[in-house]
Amino acid sequence: MRVVFAGGGTGGHLYPALALARYIREQEEEAEIIFLGTELGLESRIVPREGFRFKTLPVRRPVRRVSRAMVGSLAALAAGTGEAFKFLRWFSPHVVVGTGGYVSVPAAASALLLRIPVVLHEQNVIPGLVNRQLSPWVRLTCLSFPESRRHFPSRAKLKVTGSPRASEAAAPVISDGDYLDLGLIPGRKTILMAGGSQGALNLNRMALKAIGLLQGRRDLQVLYITGRRYYEEMAAGTGSLGPEPLLKMVPYLENMPVGLGVADIIISRAGATTLAEVNARGVPAILVPSPNVTDDHQMANARVQEKQGAALVYREADLKPEELAEALLSILDNPDRLSAMKEASLGLGYPQAAPHMYEILKSL
Repeated sequence: MRVVFAGGGTGGHLYPALALARYIREQEEEAEIIFLGTELGLESRIVPREGFRFKTLPVRRPVRRVSRAMVGSLAALAAGTGEAFKFLRWFSPHVVVGTGGYVSVPAAASALLLRIPVVLHEQNVIPGLVNRQLSPWVRLTCLSFPESRRHFPSRAKLKVTGSPRASEAAAPVISDGDYLDLGLIPGRKTILMAGGSQGALNLNRMALKAIGLLQGRRDLQVLYITGRRYYEEMAAGTGSLGPEPLLKMVPYLENMPVGLGVADIIISRAGATTLAEVNARGVPAILVPSPNVTDDHQMANARVQEKQGAALVYREADLKPEELAEALLSILDNPDRLSAMKEASLGLGYPQAAPHMYEILKSL
């Protein structure tokens, strides 16, 4: 199978594509997989590191206001489409997979002109503009949430598959050694704090204060992922904290599925990839959606979790450390509630997402 993935700029667009690409490579050792992206996007660093071929397209973030910058972005889009057309005609892939973002536009448009099947993947409840506009023209749009259906045009062909990242998150079998490797104690209730791959300063500060209010709880421990840019500040703020609960602070966690595997509860933003992983492991959540995203889509993601009983949801501007600490204990100290939230979270998961999407690609 020859597959081209197009999408990037953010981890939400990239990581599901990488998860599916890894699964394809596991099933077909001879599969030819190439990613299209931009030189400045994080995909230019991560994709080659993962061992996949990578080609840049000269596209820029679109400018919607009439200006000289808009003319430049349209010219870049035209140039990128020309590059994508030439490349796809040469490589002749069996299918092009678009995961959203402006970089997927020239690839999908070129594939359609060349009559190459295109499959889209939408990560969020509220779909991005690119996927909404392309969906009527492509073979299939795969959804992470059933609730996304009403946001797409009636002519779009849709299928709920979940996110391929869920399959990777569900895979690890957790042992006492995993706790010890993370600097944690097996048997303790574990709080995972994760503000996303880039970190979240306000959430970091609030969570650290909330942890300070849990002092003396020898039955608790915290795995605290700060994000690299905020690690120094957060580490400096731990000086006034006592020895309990045990606090293990790291700037980044390479193996997030293991981190989720040891967690009894997570404090997190509500990015779609994070939620796919959380649901695959069945981890109860306290979600504080980012207020700085398009269409407030993280809040829409979070409300799905809340509606099913898998999470508590708070707006960042309204949440206080005391309320966060109280919410943590209201779940961790209530075994029945903790168990119910875990079952609700598992019920939202799609651990077979990667195999499902692989079968779809094979059928094309």
